[in-house]
Amino acid sequence: MTEQNLILGKISITDLILIKNELEILESKKTLTNAEKAGLIKFFELSYELAWKTLKRVLLLQNSIDVKTGTKDIFREAAKAGYIKDPLPWFGFIEDRNETVHAYNQARVDGIISDLKTYKTELEAMIDKLLEL
Repeated sequence: MTEQNLILGKISITDLILIKNELEILESKKTLTNAEKAGLIKFFELSYELAWKTLKRVLLLQNSIDVKTGTKDIFREAAKAGYIKDPLPWFGFIEDRNETVHAYNQARVDGIISDLKTYKTELEAMIDKLLEL
């Protein structure tokens, strides 16, 4: 773990950065096999989970939330603190993540994959803000 991937001296975001890089590699391909689509969805799920849990840890360290704070409120507080620009896209990512985990629908998977450019942009902006801490 490099020190540059530590935020607030305590929280590593190395895994989040590595998964974001994997998302970029797969997303940049012109065509994807079904296995690659499944991998892309899995990287999305993992990075989303790491993103909101990282935000929660940061906000807890800063006493901005309490342990029982729900996911949407975490994104609202993260926006207030300037770690994300707007919580609304993240609310959509919650729905995407829930759909990919609980059911498999090829049309929906393709829709989520096409939305990953927006997700990747939001994730990169969040990581950049967190690295400023």
